[in-house]
Amino acid sequence: MEQVNRLLSISRTTEVDTVTQNIINEFNSDDWSGDAYLTGLFDQLKPEAVKLTKAINRIKAESDLEEKDEVRDNRVRAIYYLVNGLIHHPDETISSAAKRVDDVLDNYGMKIVSESYATESSLIESLLVDLCGVDIK
Repeated sequence: MEQVNRLLSISRTTEVDTVTQNIINEFNSDDWSGDAYLTGLFDQLKPEAVKLTKAINRIKAESDLEEKDEVRDNRVRAIYYLVNGLIHHPDETISSAAKRVDDVLDNYGMKIVSESYATESSLIESLLVDLCGVDIK
């Protein structure tokens, strides 16, 4: 029998989920059909444990998405800053090409990074299509 950790009011959600799963697994490892009270209690506990696990997984997915969004936002900002710097390049060919790219970037603006993840994805795809059409020669 696996030792069940003690739960406290300050226990993390993931710890509560783990302990709950351990308790359910221990219950399932034996035949409790003769104990109507305990069987009824676990019939109520099992769906709640599933909900808790799903909520933890959803929160983790949202957290992962936030990290990926931050990486993408930083890359979008870097492109804007790079092009802005190249506009001031002493070589006229480079400066002129950067100005044409900057004209496309101005249609979207830096506000793109403050949009929702899905909206930002669409805007970036559109931006890339527009950039493909820029003649920088």
